[in-house]
Amino acid sequence: MTRMISVVAMGNWFGKARRRAAFTVAPLLAAVVLVAVSNPAHAGDDAASAAAADANIAANPTLNPAPPSNYSAQKVDGQPFFLLSDASFSSNQLAQVRLEAPGRDFKDALQPYGGADIVVYRVPRPLEFLKAQKNLHRLNVAPNYEGEGLANTLAYLWDRWFTEARRAWQRVLSFATRSKATEAAPQFRLGEQAGKQRQFEQNSQFAPLKGYDVVARFRYPIWDAKVIEPPKGVNLAGSSSNFIEASAGNVMIPVGKLPPGLYIVEAVIGNYRAHTLLFVSDTVAVVKAASSGMLVWTTRRDNGKPVRDSKVSVTLRAESDDCRRRIALCGTLSGQARATGTEDR
Repeated sequence: MTRMISVVAMGNWFGKARRRAAFTVAPLLAAVVLVAVSNPAHAGDDAASAAAADANIAANPTLNPAPPSNYSAQKVDGQPFFLLSDASFSSNQLAQVRLEAPGRDFKDALQPYGGADIVVYRVPRPLEFLKAQKNLHRLNVAPNYEGEGLANTLAYLWDRWFTEARRAWQRVLSFATRSKATEAAPQFRLGEQAGKQRQFEQNSQFAPLKGYDVVARFRYPIWDAKVIEPPKGVNLAGSSSNFIEASAGNVMIPVGKLPPGLYIVEAVIGNYRAHTLLFVSDTVAVVKAASSGMLVWTTRRDNGKPVRDSKVSVTLRAESDDCRRRIALCGTLSGQARATGTEDR
């Protein structure tokens, strides 16, 4: 009996509440209509403000959806290329290496990288390094890959946060308020800065080699450098071939004047890497080999005068199907060289 009474009482309360709400909402609707009718100019101002706001959204890049990063279109993966040393140099000469990039077919794809990252290393113990190499044309030097890093990611995130923050404030403040603020303080006007596409940097994905001293490190603009051209005035009359045509990306890269020593030059374009040896010495060895022996003498590179007491180490390798023999000759040129050999089978 008590439950039925409470239900009936609750129903009566809801009915009275609906009647009170009806009496309250009706005057409010009438007041809104009366204000709209009595203030037509204010309604027109609102329409004009809405139109201005729509025009502002169309013209303001920060109110549009944030553009994608476009990272994949800007990233340069690279193409295989060659790096080699054509000669040795003295300490007073400008040392150079030759780089051959596939510029004829891939120049447009590789040019956004900005050139080639060049790193010059000095080998601390040249003889030990050379003895550990099986083939000087293919050096056994492990790369130090580290990836791109976080520089581009953090730059994009900062731009995105900045754009979203500006967009949030523009939603809070009206167009008229923002216009008055920028008129009073023009330095706060954003302009088209937020609408520009982020230009990502092409960073090297390889860290310096471990165990070697870095002598120089720079990015060389191979696409703006002078290409290697055939020598002028040289004709190959009667030859079955001619000089190859000059091609973009086939350039000589100067690495500077270096003290005497053995160096490794590393080049990186995108995900691809190459390296070569570079010899710098003020003394050159002249070798004359015959079936009965070998003659070695040393001279100065600049004037050709003999150099006494030069220590020379020579490694000869003879390979056959059933035998691999290595003979090492070492000695001083002021006396007779002595032969010490090891034979591996």
